[in-house]
Amino acid sequence: MKGEATMTYSSQLRYQKQKVSQWLSCKNLPEVAVLLELPYNHLQLLLLQPSYHIFEIPKADKTFRTIEAPLGQVKTVLQKLNTYLQACYYFCKTPAAYGYVSCLQNDPDPRNIVLNASRHLNKKYLLNIDLDNFFHQVTTAKVADIFYAKPFKIHKYLMDWLCGITTYNGRLPMGSPTSPVLSNFATIALDNELQAFAVRNNITYTRYVDDLSFSCSTELNQKHFQEIQDIIQSHQFLLNYDKVKWFKPEDDKIITGLIVNKKVEIPHSFLENLEADILRLKHSLEVHQAFQPNSKTNWLEEFELQVTGKINFISMVYGTKSQTVQYFNNKLNDAYKTADYLQSRNWLDFNYQW
Repeated sequence: MKGEATMTYSSQLRYQKQKVSQWLSCKNLPEVAVLLELPYNHLQLLLLQPSYHIFEIPKADKTFRTIEAPLGQVKTVLQKLNTYLQACYYFCKTPAAYGYVSCLQNDPDPRNIVLNASRHLNKKYLLNIDLDNFFHQVTTAKVADIFYAKPFKIHKYLMDWLCGITTYNGRLPMGSPTSPVLSNFATIALDNELQAFAVRNNITYTRYVDDLSFSCSTELNQKHFQEIQDIIQSHQFLLNYDKVKWFKPEDDKIITGLIVNKKVEIPHSFLENLEADILRLKHSLEVHQAFQPNSKTNWLEEFELQVTGKINFISMVYGTKSQTVQYFNNKLNDAYKTADYLQSRNWLDFNYQW
């Protein structure tokens, strides 16, 4: 079948429905093995010694986030499994969910970080709530509940394997391909109850992964917060009280790092940091060409991906033809031109003074 990116919306929709049908028709592990095009015995053995790379990365608040990234065949299985789970979630996603949701070409209801923020434009009051250590709150028992309910209704023997392959140390691992979509499934009931609360109170509610945002043109108060908190806790989720943020009419309102006043904007500090990153990349490329011109190190490739990812993020917010995007693309091109120039020179060409 041709790539999804070149398909029309209607054909992509049919393709997603086909994937849902294929997945829901699996009654046991041998049938899953056929669907994923992997040996049945390999799928059985993966649960005995699952391979994960565990490391920590710093967060903005100077604490650390533990990443548990699957390796080898475990990662391959989870990546393939994710495409079917995402297809299933596409047809039962909640109105509030905007993070890690499949978006088809020309989708009439697209979901992403910018559209999540735009739902709260021109609102006088904003309340942001963060779910604490979100993925780790989705336990193996919660994952079993997901697979037991609609649309899955998985047989017990297959459920044991699914829970085993998608969880690690008794909960969703941060770093697994299937953790985001399973966290979305785990919050369907929560989203629906918070959405009903929001409608009753003329409030706009959206959720981007673990970031819950509530906005309105009339005042948000402690009574609202208490009801929101009670709903969240009734679904066995915990809040991170240090990240509860209230915004009043005079405040610059921020959702997932984006400013949401009259339009969605990127903070100036983000742009300043990107400019500094491009300068560091330029100097790193210069040193690389001087000492290791025939191979790129992993950290340099990751640094390049981070920089291009940030520029792509700006494109998502402002559009690919915006002056801001053009400016940073030119800066990045200049960094690569310098590296290319150095690569074409021999060290004997430089006029060193001894």
